Formats: sequence, structure tokens, C-alpha cells
Amino acid sequence: MPEVDAWMDAALAGHEHEANQRFASVGADVGRFVADNDIVLVGADNIAVERDPGQTTDLPLHKIVLRDLGGYLVELLDLSAPAADGVTSGMLVLAPLRIHRGVNSPVNPLLVA
Repeated sequence: MPEVDAWMDAALAGHEHEANQRFASVGADVGRFVADNDIVLVGADNIAVERDPGQTTDLPLHKIVLRDLGGYLVELLDLSAPAADGVTSGMLVLAPLRIHRGVNSPVNPLLVA
């Protein structure tokens, strides 16, 4: 089983997520920070941004960011290549599909450094 900090490496190598596999994540308390700082997007390199959805059906941060704030969650965000190149800042550009009342849109992020 991969270590917590090697989750993305395991995912990119094609290893399936196991029920007992852990990864770094954020909790519902991040919702207040997102709201207080007018943040529209939260991204993470794991499969749910917050805790493993296989462990529970209750995802409070999803409810806060998506439903209450109208924001976006980007899962499986891989920024390892720009990090390896020493990029420490830039503008992340992405455009979700415009589907009325839709959720779960594929995106192709572009990092302008």
C-alpha cells in the first residue's frame, strides 16, 4: 500500500485505490476559509478533495463549496511536472462544460507560469 504522500504516484502508475488506502485531504472546516476568502475553486491530487468517499457518503465540504457557495472542486489535480520544473506560482486556467444544472465536468487545466 502506498504511503500517504505517494498517492498520486500510485494513481498515475495505474494502481487501483484500495478501501484501506489513505491519502492527505481536507475537512469541512476548510469551507469557512473558502467562504471567508472568496475562493471559487479548491483542488487536490486525491479522488475527492476531502476524505475518501468510500469511507462515508457524507462529504460536508462538497456541500459547502458546490451547493452553498457555487464553487468548484478539482480532483486528481497533478501538478508534479511544473513542481519538478521549479514553478512556484502561476495562473491555473480551466473551463468546466456549460451544462445547465450539471455537475462533474471534465476539465483540461492549463498552468500559465
